[in-house]
Amino acid sequence: MYHCHIIEHEDGGMMAQIESYDPQHPQTYHLMDMDTLRNAFAKEQGIKPEDVWMPGM
Repeated sequence: MYHCHIIEHEDGGMMAQIESYDPQHPQTYHLMDMDTLRNAFAKEQGIKPEDVWMPGM
């Protein structure tokens, strides 16, 4: 994650995530994919994905 501390810059591309990985072992998920995030959180907590509420979704 990189970001600027001037909040007005957030929507201008000054706040984003960066993905780095080993090309021999690429990840199978995508950053900022809310379904992936919700499913992973639900699995970790042992609950159904539809029971997960995340602000901003």
